[in-house]
Amino acid sequence: HVGPLPLQAGTIEPAPPSPPPALLDREAALQRLGGRQALYERLVRSFTQDAPAEMDALRRHLGQGSAADATRAVHTLRGLAGAVGANALAALAGEQEQRLRRDGKPQQVDAEAVQRLLDDSLAALATGPAAQAAAPAAGDPLEALRRLRQLLVERNMRSVTVCEQLA
Repeated sequence: HVGPLPLQAGTIEPAPPSPPPALLDREAALQRLGGRQALYERLVRSFTQDAPAEMDALRRHLGQGSAADATRAVHTLRGLAGAVGANALAALAGEQEQRLRRDGKPQQVDAEAVQRLLDDSLAALATGPAAQAAAPAAGDPLEALRRLRQLLVERNMRSVTVCEQLA
């Protein structure tokens, strides 16, 4: 028999594939953090430092053929990405992790795809609100003062930059 099998009465058609996750969803990440912007900004800073190091570790473990260590590295990447809302990277890292756990074959990990999404996620985070937090609204000094107040409450050193821009 060639071709799809006919559906029998009472069977359910398979659901269409879900769309790929968004590259970055800051709002969802902020919501998971209870709206704490300062905490999100700290996580972004940590991600920008730690994720490339984990990617390097993943490549090293893959080169050594160490499935267990590669699994840990890709699991860490998944967690770091999820914390900042880098959903596409978290999803891909999760798929790679499951493949490693299931098959135990490091050579099946698509490190290049993970690297591309990491690079894209880092670029998106670099242009986002967390990266631009120090820049007050250009024509609205009242908004700049509100932002300065918030940064001071958070004891954020970016308050110095905002203060200098207001002077």
